[in-house]
Parts: sequence; structure tokens; C-alpha cells
Amino acid sequence: MLKITGGLYRGRKIITTRGEGYRPATARVRESLFSMLRSLGFFGGEEIVLDVFAGSGVLGFEALSRGALQVYFLEKMRQACACIQKNCLELQLDASKTKVICKDALKALETQLTGLQFDLIFVDPPYGKNYLTKTLQLILTGSLLSRNGVLVAEVESTFQAEEDLLGLNLYKQKLFGQTKVLIWTR
Repeated sequence: MLKITGGLYRGRKIITTRGEGYRPATARVRESLFSMLRSLGFFGGEEIVLDVFAGSGVLGFEALSRGALQVYFLEKMRQACACIQKNCLELQLDASKTKVICKDALKALETQLTGLQFDLIFVDPPYGKNYLTKTLQLILTGSLLSRNGVLVAEVESTFQAEEDLLGLNLYKQKLFGQTKVLIWTR
């Protein structure tokens, strides 16, 4: 179980599951990340968020807790999708605030989200699988990131980020042990 670190649902527990490559963001990472996002002006109540490789969905739930308007959770593992849906019920979230898409992330980015745009996109791909660049390409070629949108990636600490990646500018990167958080802006 994880606890939401801030906002309306602060202290509320999120049930999680276990599986290969499954590693929810720690409280320390989430607190720091959401502090950085707040400094960028996020969470005024209008943000539409996409949580790719959602896992436990904790990043999306943290965003909702802080005032995001709507969160789409994209996760392949059925057991994790069931946990996300159960957490939505436990938190008594209005059905219009969340959408859980239980599908392969790369396939869903190509087909499922056509015509949608997101103000904030979290990408937390499995470590060592080289999914990040392909995922970012699909997000950008599909015009999923809004004009003033921000993209956040949680990757292994050894990942070398480019200052300018596929038209995104690296705003900040921060190391947390084996995890590196990268924030890109348009």
C-alpha cells in the first residue's frame, strides 16, 4: 500500500499489486516531483493528465488529489488496472474524473487516444526495455501533449537525457537513488 502525499486525499491509502517491473514511485520522489510541477503552475483545476505505464496509478491519484480535472490511466497489466479501478471507488472519485485503459501502452498511444490532448503526461516505462523514446515519439506525433504541456518521465538513474529531445526542452532532472525524474516542456 502507498499513501497519497498531498492535496485533498493526502494520507489516503492506495492499494497496489506486484509484478515484474512493477515499482511505484516512492513518497520522496512524488513529493519532490509535485513540488516541481507546482512551481511550473500546475494544479489550478483545469489539467487533463495522462499516466502512461500507470502501474499503481499513484502519480495520477496524486494529480487528482492536487486538483487535476481528469486523469487517464494507461496500463497493460489487468491486475494493476483492477487495483486502479478499486482505488477510484475507494476514493469515491466521480466517474468523469478518471478513465482506465487496460491495454498495451504503445498500441493505445497509436490508436486509443486519437484527438485527445493532455496538459501533463507521466511516462514511467519498465526499466531496461528502451520504451521511453518510442513512447515519446508516439505522444508527440499523435499531438497528445498540449501546446503548453509538460511531460514527466521516471527512468533508471543511468539514463542519459538529451537537452532537446524530439522538440522537447529538458526543464529539470533529479536523481533519487536508482530513479531519475526528467521534466520536459515544449
